[in-house]
Amino acid sequence: MNNAQNELLENGERLSLLIRKYMESKENAHEVFSCLRDSKVWVLIPNPPKDFSNNQVSTLTPDVLQSSKTQEKMIPIFSQPEQIPPDYSKGNRAILHTPFLVVCEMLDRYADVSNIIINPFIDNLVLSKNFINMIYPKHLRTS
Repeated sequence: MNNAQNELLENGERLSLLIRKYMESKENAHEVFSCLRDSKVWVLIPNPPKDFSNNQVSTLTPDVLQSSKTQEKMIPIFSQPEQIPPDYSKGNRAILHTPFLVVCEMLDRYADVSNIIINPFIDNLVLSKNFINMIYPKHLRTS
């Protein structure tokens, strides 16, 4: 991968574009999920410890939303920091920029959290824990 491609994966621009196209047409799923696998995303951590290292990121507790319709709990992630509503990021929360597969590891730790939701409040792309484990098997993750 060249530097320009890495930058698009780092800043979420390519992922955001692919998600928008997918949400409109339900086409290009393979491209979306390939890009997601290689991308870094933004995740909110409420009440973060003052002194954590990057080696501890997968052990942090991410913010969790609960669907008012289904009562399912999900970890919200964002493809770009601009996707995070200002009201949502207020308070004692850290915004981490971390590989998507690290968020998958976070999800695996919680029996009562069943999904990851990408760009909630905007795109609302929901990925179930079962789906994530099927397309990103645990033994292939490098967190």
